[in-house]
Amino acid sequence: MSCPSKETARWSSTTETTSPTRTGSATRAKTSTSARAPTASSPVAETRAEELRAKAPDPREVQRARAIVAAFNAPDPEQAADQERILRFLDDHQDALLRTCLPGHLTASCLLLDASRERVLLHHHRKLDLWLQFGGHADGEGDLASVARRELLEESGINPSEFASEPFDLDIHLIPAHKSEPAHEHLDVRYMATAPQKATFVRSEESNSLEWFTGQEASALGLDPSLARMIEFALG
Repeated sequence: MSCPSKETARWSSTTETTSPTRTGSATRAKTSTSARAPTASSPVAETRAEELRAKAPDPREVQRARAIVAAFNAPDPEQAADQERILRFLDDHQDALLRTCLPGHLTASCLLLDASRERVLLHHHRKLDLWLQFGGHADGEGDLASVARRELLEESGINPSEFASEPFDLDIHLIPAHKSEPAHEHLDVRYMATAPQKATFVRSEESNSLEWFTGQEASALGLDPSLARMIEFALG
């Protein structure tokens, strides 16, 4: 298993496995219209938070996540250093997959391309006030591809037509303190996916807005360098 190139990344689909080779002649899809997602009631959200806090770490899930990170073929020294740090973190923290691990915890995210693979869908995160890819906490699950896919669906409403089975990027970044939550690190394992033709997104309560961007448009947003790196790799 290795970091997938633009030509050789493995994509999974409900119908077939296909190559992510870019179809330059494909017609660019129109920007999807957004709709406000139903707002979850606060009692439901609080109950969910309590369930997550009560969750106990599962060593089998930790080893599952560790195997994914260990198999990653880092394309540069920066990601190689992040890979080594994530592996050490997993070895040192049996609860590394849980958000109750206060120094930090593993997350998984997904960069979504449109059907022509000429644009990416980003969301403006309400709490962090940043344009980001979709992603979130592992919450005890070691299948990080499953985590990334779940977060993509929850935050965009889009079920991808193709989803790379292996991560293509790693990053560690600091999350600032917020209310009762101290500053901590997110150790992020990142995947790539493709949206179906004419996909329509739905904005969740975590986002101010969602928009499709070309590589040139995204470069003007002042993105985090690691996200800019992902977009450059994905769109060339």
